[in-house]
Amino acid sequence: MAMTPRHELAQAEKIGLLGDVHGDLRHVFAAISMLRAKGVSVIVQLGDFGFIWNHSQANLSLSRLEDHLNGRDQTMYFVDGNHENFHLLTARPVSPDGIRWIRTNIAHLPRGYRTRIQGGRSLAVLGGANSIDIAHRRRGFTWWEQEQITQDDLNALGNEHAAVMLSHDAPMGVPTLDVRLRSGDKYWPPAAIEYAREGRKTFHRGFMQVRPQLSIGGHYHHFVDETVTYESPDGSFTSRVVVLDQQGEHRGNCAILTTSTLNLEVFDVEGGPYQEGTRDD
Repeated sequence: MAMTPRHELAQAEKIGLLGDVHGDLRHVFAAISMLRAKGVSVIVQLGDFGFIWNHSQANLSLSRLEDHLNGRDQTMYFVDGNHENFHLLTARPVSPDGIRWIRTNIAHLPRGYRTRIQGGRSLAVLGGANSIDIAHRRRGFTWWEQEQITQDDLNALGNEHAAVMLSHDAPMGVPTLDVRLRSGDKYWPPAAIEYAREGRKTFHRGFMQVRPQLSIGGHYHHFVDETVTYESPDGSFTSRVVVLDQQGEHRGNCAILTTSTLNLEVFDVEGGPYQEGTRDD
């Protein structure tokens, strides 16, 4: 389904970003209304979108989301996470613009998608992640193997540097995130931990191909903002790695990227600047 977007990602002066939302329509309504009040017409949701799903209300929720966006003159793109119905998602064709259009103002950014944003800066996308709760999920019903990033995905991504990388997973070697993950290992069986870690390692390979100045993802249901220096065969580079939290009040789930400067401001869904330690659990 070829469409002409009302607002294109490449032309946006500000891009609103949302972490995991898991099909929570009330949260998404509040978030996009808050972003509209801050002058944002283009939004990218960073995986675990949750509105492409195998239940009777999914199409109704998409229609309500489409209407809500239309009423605020906004367009929403999303990156695939690990909790998506990939059977339904990939049944929809990719348009000539490289984007998978779901509704008139809702679109999926496939793995390896690239564009240039304001200021001529490049942006790359790599969705996907491995579910640590795989043992609690049912193949073809709540889990799809297409959640895993593949070599074909890395090939599609390529090796060209991008200033910004949008993803669901996060790279290796982020100390704040690594400490948090180790503290939660006791809740998961070793096989699940290893499966999730292998997925992160694969994402890291893509991250190292891109060497982004700014990397923004979700997946881990906690907010992280850390600047890390990485060593690569082409020399060292520094990346600001941001992980947005999942939906909920007083969480760092929302952000605004100013494309001309790469300045990133993080907000809670009420629109206040997010402060670490204020979230509700």
